[in-house]
Amino acid sequence: MKASDVVGTWELVSFVRREADGNETYPMGKDAVGRLTYTPTGFMHAILMRRGRKNFSTANIFGVDDAERSDAGNGFSAYCGQYEIKDGTVYHHCELSFYPNWENEALPRRAKLEGGMLHLSPPQLPGQTTTSTLSWRRTKN
Repeated sequence: MKASDVVGTWELVSFVRREADGNETYPMGKDAVGRLTYTPTGFMHAILMRRGRKNFSTANIFGVDDAERSDAGNGFSAYCGQYEIKDGTVYHHCELSFYPNWENEALPRRAKLEGGMLHLSPPQLPGQTTTSTLSWRRTKN
């Protein structure tokens, strides 16, 4: 796989976590939405969210209370930075992120192109037996 294979914008089809026993869960719901863009100049951004998040009680984005902000944040993730592809793995070099721990980190994602879909799987976290797969379909535009 090379960068030209992934350049463009992709829409999330599914985000599934599988336990060692085969049980599946959906961290942002079965109907999660997202966009993933790779540019020809080596930059990327990813945005994922749970459908049905509640509207804030105010039109002032800076006037939202902590409880509302926390609820919205529990169903949202976004980050961006440069990317590179090596040996079947896409490395997202995170520069900005909703999750601060990812900033200035390389986020490896095993990558597979299959039937017009891009499947990305982050590595297992230490001590975990779950595997996650995010499946993306190229947008029509």
